[in-house]
Amino acid sequence: MVDGLHDLNAFLSAVNERTAVIWICNPNNPTGNLIPSEELIEFLSKVPENILVVLDEAYFEYVTDPHHTDSIRLLDQFPNILVLRTFSKAYGLAAFRLGYAIGSPQLLQN
Repeated sequence: MVDGLHDLNAFLSAVNERTAVIWICNPNNPTGNLIPSEELIEFLSKVPENILVVLDEAYFEYVTDPHHTDSIRLLDQFPNILVLRTFSKAYGLAAFRLGYAIGSPQLLQN
């Protein structure tokens, strides 16, 4: 991570036959940095389809950047992504650790 930003090219360079999951916090914690939508889409298009990409969006409700793409809209294009969100941060439920995952039907059925 450079300047609190994910180095998506380094992630791709590290992928090998043993890679099963790539985990990305977006926005990142604790820096709050966002991956620009174009960069995220370009990255996802280069990740092999057999690798799960977890997009941890625990702080999604705090995003104010109008150019930020809602990752749920990318599910049809990239069925290997799993979007994680939580009620715990924005709704004052930290003690409950209440969250949810959204993914393509084929991913969630496996």
